[in-house]
Amino acid sequence: MRAFLPWLAADALFLAAVVLQFILLDESAVLVEPPLTAGSEAAVATVMALFLASAAVRLSVFPASFWVSDLVNRADPAWSAMFLGAVNFPVAGSRLLITAALVARLVAADWSLVLALLGAVSVVAGPVLALRKGSLGGYVAGMYTLQAGVLLAGTALFSRAGVDSAYFTLLVAPLALSAALMACGTVSHLRGGMGLDPGPIPRRAARAAFAALVVSGVSMVGLPPTDGFVSRALTALANLERASLDPLYALLAAALMAGAALAAAALARMLSSVFTPGASPLTGRRAHPLEGLAPAAVCAGSVFLGLFPGILVRNLVWDASRQLFRTGFEGPGVVFRGAGAAVERVFSFYNAWSETAAAFLLVALALALLSYFAAAVDWRAGN
Repeated sequence: MRAFLPWLAADALFLAAVVLQFILLDESAVLVEPPLTAGSEAAVATVMALFLASAAVRLSVFPASFWVSDLVNRADPAWSAMFLGAVNFPVAGSRLLITAALVARLVAADWSLVLALLGAVSVVAGPVLALRKGSLGGYVAGMYTLQAGVLLAGTALFSRAGVDSAYFTLLVAPLALSAALMACGTVSHLRGGMGLDPGPIPRRAARAAFAALVVSGVSMVGLPPTDGFVSRALTALANLERASLDPLYALLAAALMAGAALAAAALARMLSSVFTPGASPLTGRRAHPLEGLAPAAVCAGSVFLGLFPGILVRNLVWDASRQLFRTGFEGPGVVFRGAGAAVERVFSFYNAWSETAAAFLLVALALALLSYFAAAVDWRAGN
């Protein structure tokens, strides 16, 4: 129960923010619409800070990342992975979009650079924590912080490209996180623990788990052709666009590249510590086949998303960003009149891929959920 106290505290902050938003701002919605002066500047900043703190804790934004590693080490490979990855990340991440809408209401203050810097710190700190932790849970927790940092960095830019990259991160990062969490649970059963100290196991004993860790890890690093590349590329481009306003935004783009390099090192260290090509005795129980199938199915969906990003950008991401802010809106630190030439070329490239609706996403999620539930039943029967 103690491991969930930060989680419960974050929910309490969220409820307080919702109540104060209704009382102080007389708002039940947060879309940026004229007039932008509803409520005092201090009231808007107070509500915004509560939403931000709630999201930061639930997403494990650094330095609020201390609790996730312990929680992951206690997680089972089915229900906990589903909740932490597929449910918590998009739900908590949506609170950052509320924060963005509230910051846009501020008349005299610009919080964008501060929040973007906080995201950049998490982008670098997450992989560093993953390298320092001597457990599978520590690796996943560090990657969780990395994804949260990318999401915060994109949201805090308050530009078309930044919000689009945040939506894309919300859409695809849960797939990689869920797959990594499930695969780590499967491997921990085979090795008898989450630590990296026990001897490595042969890859053939957990082929699906090995493949899931490789694909999910590559996605979280941000390498093509997986989905992580799209969100990282858009976030970096959005930072470079804002660099004309402040050179520190160029530093944020560099932080994204540094975070990717550190995440790749953490992935290589984890894989080399856990798996070996040769034979090795297994100390734990053999996982049910569906426990390995579930993360593999999620990773297959992840690769599919990365191969066809145009479908998502046209049908889910781009239109969603237009709904958050009215077209043409500008405020302190908010530049929302479209995007620069580089970002427009990227969008036109993705849009040229397909006009088809993104129904394939539902197929991938349905397959993952079916194998999830089967793995959960087997896990409960074996315990």
